[in-house]
Amino acid sequence: MATTQTKTTTRKEWAPNEKQKMFLETLEKLGEATFRVIKDYISKNYGETIATGSVNVLTTKQYVGTKDCEFEVETTTTHHYPTGDITETKKSKKTEKVYYLIAEADRDTFEKSNTKVDKKEISAEDDLDETDLVDMED
Repeated sequence: MATTQTKTTTRKEWAPNEKQKMFLETLEKLGEATFRVIKDYISKNYGETIATGSVNVLTTKQYVGTKDCEFEVETTTTHHYPTGDITETKKSKKTEKVYYLIAEADRDTFEKSNTKVDKKEISAEDDLDETDLVDMED
């Protein structure tokens, strides 16, 4: 008597890792912010560094949304010369991506957004159209 084994795979539910949790907690505190601001906050409050690659999945999973915002930015540059320092300040407009939390009720889960429509199972007879049918005589 032959025995057959079946292999079952279980799918582990996704959960944010530690850096992603820090990112989400930071957004809870700040509301919405640029990545530079979030990175600075995490560095000062958690003593950790973070890169955009570690949080991209949060946008894919729709935990976090992004939008482009334009800011007026002041850049101060100090030039050090042997005779003294010269400081220049320039104002400019800069467009940066701003991150914000997406409420759970407003999320399409990753699984929902990536579900494939199942093909309707059609029997071989139903799959035939009229041109496929041929009368056979005995």
